[in-house]
Amino acid sequence: MNKIFSVFICALLVCTLFFAGLSCIGETQAQPYVRKSDVTPPIKKPATPAFTAKIFDSSYDIPPTATFNTFTGQTETQPGSHIDAITLELRIKNEPFTSYTGTTESGSSWNVHFSYYIRLKGHYDQNWGEDTCNVDKLLTRNDGAETVCSFQGVYSSTENMELRGDGWIFTFPPGAEIDFQVRAMIGYIGRVVEGGMAPWYFFGEVSDWSTTQTVTIPKSSNESPNQPDTMPSSPDTSSQSPSHELTIAGLNLVDFSLGVVVGVIITGLSIALICEKRKNARYKRDTQPQTDI
Repeated sequence: MNKIFSVFICALLVCTLFFAGLSCIGETQAQPYVRKSDVTPPIKKPATPAFTAKIFDSSYDIPPTATFNTFTGQTETQPGSHIDAITLELRIKNEPFTSYTGTTESGSSWNVHFSYYIRLKGHYDQNWGEDTCNVDKLLTRNDGAETVCSFQGVYSSTENMELRGDGWIFTFPPGAEIDFQVRAMIGYIGRVVEGGMAPWYFFGEVSDWSTTQTVTIPKSSNESPNQPDTMPSSPDTSSQSPSHELTIAGLNLVDFSLGVVVGVIITGLSIALICEKRKNARYKRDTQPQTDI
């Protein structure tokens, strides 16, 4: 029984270490690319940004062109065309901020600046997905009262609306509803040498996520895509803690962890019982009196 107890304790220790590792994953999963900074003057946490998101018709006509062919001596005419397009525009209300140079405890100097991070999802999706910060896709704060971010996309009422940006592309079907949120970030971008690699990190402070703004892609060219241009004044507390559900083999992290723990305990107890049974059988065989023939 002592051996069974020892194996059981070992199984519990393995489970404890396993859960500790999972808790570390859960803590770093939320913002793996954001770290605190020790610069002086210290970086203050930005306020939750208020913004509007809307789409509007930006269709345009390409006039016909005429070119003279120097080889044939004839004038060649290219007919004009009409391009259906929609522009997505986000206007973020800026809080007062002046960039400055901060000095870390190690003596390094960094330019502390103000940026925004924008995320989106389908309106009927319950989760925002991985809450990560891609430092290559931060939106730099504009001077003045607002920061404006706009993208023009080719649109068709029978096909998808296509939006393109720097290194990304999104396609939305007619009638699609898109949710947007914005987070303010004050700090700087630097590298950290870890395990022979040097990934980029954002060092500083980030705000809570803003309210959710929803835009709808029109279903036809006759439908007005204009959205209300009202700047929200308070954050949406229901969206401050988005879900970060990690799945493994189709199971969420809790169910998978529970299955692993139960499996470890059952396996440990089974091995202990088998060993004990073999030990008892060997003891009986060794202690059984021998009979002379």
